[in-house]
Amino acid sequence: MIRAVSHDGHARQEWLRRRVGVLREPNFRRFYTGYSTSLLGSAMSTVAIAFAVLDSGARATGLGWVFAANVVPQVLFMPVAGAVADRLGRRRAMLGADVLRCAAQASLAAALFVGRPPLWLFVMLAWLAVWERRSSPHPSPR
Repeated sequence: MIRAVSHDGHARQEWLRRRVGVLREPNFRRFYTGYSTSLLGSAMSTVAIAFAVLDSGARATGLGWVFAANVVPQVLFMPVAGAVADRLGRRRAMLGADVLRCAAQASLAAALFVGRPPLWLFVMLAWLAVWERRSSPHPSPR
């Protein structure tokens, strides 16, 4: 019985080694950690912005405007954005989008720190945040 458990434990270790073996690569581990952290932050940011909009005095309609500002630019500019990203290169497009996202998030944080920002500021910053999401990193660097 003890041998079966030890063999089963070895089989689990081998299965785990095959599944997460790619994490032994330092470059991939760094990329994966950064990408996972970014996705978690983006998900938490959406929830935090929803609460901030409602806390600023806007009603559900205002929250709808902010969320619409996330979707409408995606639909309108997606065909053009792909061509622009191809012309600029992946790295430059990703870095530019990250700078834009950082500026939008810092502006929103400053506005929330000072007081209750108006609804138009939430809408404008939500529109700017769309550009970051459209240039999510792809694992094949140039």
